[in-house]
Amino acid sequence: MSDFRQRLSEPGIIITDGATGTMLQYSGLPAGTAPERWNLERPEAVCDLHRSYIEAGSEMILTNTFGGSRLRLEKSRLGEQT
Repeated sequence: MSDFRQRLSEPGIIITDGATGTMLQYSGLPAGTAPERWNLERPEAVCDLHRSYIEAGSEMILTNTFGGSRLRLEKSRLGEQT
């Protein structure tokens, strides 16, 4: 954790990852499918995407949980798993 706090205290821009849901769609996630579903069903695809961000220079990777609330995930029948 101290490395993270140190980096936050340094001047300059911190490069983070990109549009996770959109990139997962490019990898085959069907349109309209909750990207969080792939955390359970295709975790290797999520890891591969995060790895590609790191290889591209990202210093921070965000979780694939943008819509990870019970209310939102109930639309995808995942609400019980939150």
